[in-house]
Amino acid sequence: MKATFKYIVTAFAVCATLVSCQKDNLTGNADDKPAVGNVRVIEANFGIATKSTLGGEAGRTPLFSNGDKIMVSNTTSKEECTVSVDEKGQATFTTTLTGALTAVYPSNAAKLNGNAIDGVIVPATQDGTFAKANIAKATIASDATSATFENQTSLLRFYVDESIGVESITITADEDIADNSKTIVVDPEGDTTLDKVTDDPGKRICYVSVLPGTFTSLKFTSVTTTQTLCENSTVERTAPNVTLTANKIYNAFIPYYIDLGTAGMWGYCNVGAFLPEDAGMYFAWGETTGHKPSTEGEGAFTFGNDNGGFADDLSNCPYYCGNDKFTKYMVTGYGENWGGTGNPDNLTVLEAVDDAATANWGEGWRMPKIEEFEALKELCTNNFESGYSFGTSPNIIFLPAAGNGINTDLEDKGSWGIYWSSTLNTDNNEEIDGPGNGNTLEFGEDDEETSIETTFEGRFLGCSVRPIINAAAPATSDELYKTNPTEMEEKNVF
Repeated sequence: MKATFKYIVTAFAVCATLVSCQKDNLTGNADDKPAVGNVRVIEANFGIATKSTLGGEAGRTPLFSNGDKIMVSNTTSKEECTVSVDEKGQATFTTTLTGALTAVYPSNAAKLNGNAIDGVIVPATQDGTFAKANIAKATIASDATSATFENQTSLLRFYVDESIGVESITITADEDIADNSKTIVVDPEGDTTLDKVTDDPGKRICYVSVLPGTFTSLKFTSVTTTQTLCENSTVERTAPNVTLTANKIYNAFIPYYIDLGTAGMWGYCNVGAFLPEDAGMYFAWGETTGHKPSTEGEGAFTFGNDNGGFADDLSNCPYYCGNDKFTKYMVTGYGENWGGTGNPDNLTVLEAVDDAATANWGEGWRMPKIEEFEALKELCTNNFESGYSFGTSPNIIFLPAAGNGINTDLEDKGSWGIYWSSTLNTDNNEEIDGPGNGNTLEFGEDDEETSIETTFEGRFLGCSVRPIINAAAPATSDELYKTNPTEMEEKNVF
């Protein structure tokens, strides 16, 4: 099977070309075999109702190729049939079996009980290719001339970047996630046809086929050549209470960093994102539970008091207690905005409990300080194209222009980006509505002019977060990367 970027057209004439089948009969008697010429020509299609986009890869759909093998059974006999594809793209196969049939693609994924197909086999060792990660089955009525194959597995989708050097990915579950195995090991570089994310061949995606089910935990373990802060260069992440449904694809996130030298070690994507170009989630300053918009523009956010989203009246800000007062992160000199007991706390850097990067990616990860954004700004490498890239190839990160949330609206996505630092701005508190602004990195395009600068915003604003890793963190994977995502994004497989 191969992958293509166009949909299958199913309304084709039946191909008259007959292809070979190898038949095994349960009794072994020649008299039980159908007569020569007693064949059925069956169109093979993938289920249209389940086709969808995979990530940004619009219209991506698997197609049959000439020579693909399908296992067919009528419970008493089985045949391995060879697919033929005509000039219009319609796939067909022929079988000498009569009656109602079950068919599995690829043929070696059929779990057999004698000559009957009793399910599908998910291999415990895989190479991460999309084309080889689908196991589809069709039920064919006794008088049918077409078969619609539906995927029987769930797919996990992993990001692979050559600058990270991912050598292997292991998925460990508390129940069987492959055929008689609680573990699947993937070699993401095992096939050069891995799917590209962008025109950069070093940024790709690998897919892992797993048995559907409900799992108390899924642990993702990635062995890399670059994550040197970790013991044995191993990055781990555990997802608790996961239900995987057949024919769904799930973004399985692993928190990697890209080493930008003197500018630090930066996460490859935003908090809440899967790919570097994804916007991810939006946070008020000091907020650790992010928000994904339901749409772009007006009405994108409906959370908080009166469903007001990132309300500019400060009502949904962390530690806000009314009357322009906060109970945390306020400096002397703005005592009128202090709502806690005693004097202002003079905290000017977010503590770990209020750090969105730490809360979502785990210990060792944190939001950058404003000085680190200043250093990053000096590594800007390209003209503005819906964001900026920073670093030197192959160690480059991309910050997308994700826009910002204000009240219930998502503004300026694609043209402007605002990223929170962990640093409180102590010099300009009265220049924006509300006290206690957070320092930011901002960039974008306005009136055909581009800019990038460090500045500040009111802490109520919904902005992006790009984690940075603490180079002084303990060199153990448990302390660096013990993260527990509350959800795994799902999409249809095909």
